[in-house]
Amino acid sequence: LQRFLEIHEHDDAVWNVEHVPQWIKEEVKDEENEDNFKTFCEKLSQSDALLGVTDFKWARRYIGLAILTWVIAGVACTGLELLFKSPPLVLLTISVGIAVTVAFATFAVEKTLPTITGNTFRLHSIIFVVLICG
Repeated sequence: LQRFLEIHEHDDAVWNVEHVPQWIKEEVKDEENEDNFKTFCEKLSQSDALLGVTDFKWARRYIGLAILTWVIAGVACTGLELLFKSPPLVLLTISVGIAVTVAFATFAVEKTLPTITGNTFRLHSIIFVVLICG
């Protein structure tokens, strides 16, 4: 066992002499050239959905649209109830309002949390809207 350890210690020493100085030289070159690091970060963020979250402005817009749609649907339902006193028309209006609100909220979540959203998430939202409108 002692001989085995000595052989591996020797192999490690040879490895360190042959490879480590070259790695140090390359690392120093990389530190001097920050463009390589920026390019690497851009490539990494393009391939990883979590690192590429830059759509927060669209998420805020979608959330704003969802809230605006909800308010407009509420005002429209109140107006329709006061003017026409027609429950089917009010139910239709609120169903459409909720469907559009859920769609905008879904888009906002997809923009901010791309790792947990996908086809299954979108399908779940569609089923939810169908059940509300049905």
